[in-house]
Amino acid sequence: MAPYANETSAQDDGLNDAVPAEMRRLLTALFTVPLLVLIVLRAPTWIFTLIVTICGLLGFWEFSRLSRSINFPVVKPLGYIAVCAFILVYHEPKLLLPLLFIFVLAAAGTAIVWRETTDRALGGIFATLFGITYTGALLGSLIGVRLETPEPVARHWVLFLLAVIMLGDTAAFYVGKVLGRHRLAPHLSPKKTLEGLAGGIVGSGLAALGVSHLLFPTESLPRMLALGLVLSVVGVFGDLFESFLKRTAGVKDTSSLVPGHGGILDRLDSLLFATPVLYIYLTMTH
Repeated sequence: MAPYANETSAQDDGLNDAVPAEMRRLLTALFTVPLLVLIVLRAPTWIFTLIVTICGLLGFWEFSRLSRSINFPVVKPLGYIAVCAFILVYHEPKLLLPLLFIFVLAAAGTAIVWRETTDRALGGIFATLFGITYTGALLGSLIGVRLETPEPVARHWVLFLLAVIMLGDTAAFYVGKVLGRHRLAPHLSPKKTLEGLAGGIVGSGLAALGVSHLLFPTESLPRMLALGLVLSVVGVFGDLFESFLKRTAGVKDTSSLVPGHGGILDRLDSLLFATPVLYIYLTMTH
């Protein structure tokens, strides 16, 4: 999720200075949002899965950079294979727990043969397992959302999720920029504000109502509003947690892959926490 005040996620280098940060953000959004909607509505399942998998691999690469900066290098071959596996396994969710057990054993085996018996090696093993879960299992639940209900309702649920998070994100950014006065979590991100948080939650609620009215005419609007608000709040925790990771690693952005927005994790931070909540909701109610 984007910052809640007058803060950009672009890195301060000469190339970025040539184009204003807000213009980079706008141009990126104008290109990616229509493409994203087209993919959700029209792309076959295998293309959707491929895109999610690529995002997961890029996210693990960014996470490995953060982990290395605090001297806990991840086991990259194991990590990349596991991220792919944990995303693809949502096509057969019953294999999720056995897969987790397999990779815990693989991580334990790696620790046994690791030549360094130090806290650095132990930290690297745990960082690998966490990175796999964070960028693989959590992001992979987006595939679960896509497959949990029949077509075309499944695509509508993905749009609902994206609208709630992205429109809440936009509202948080601009409300925080204009009205932000009180800091939300200064120890993690000094620019995030309570006013931006409130604007984001309201934006997510309005998005939930609007999308529900258009795409889910048989669903209860109060329940969909409540679901949108829950996803928004959980998404804020995802955003703050990613800020914690960056603050621990001493970096501003996870990378510069997304012009004007930072890295893949900078854009997916809220979705990584909100998507599993929606997936659990769908498994329990549909």
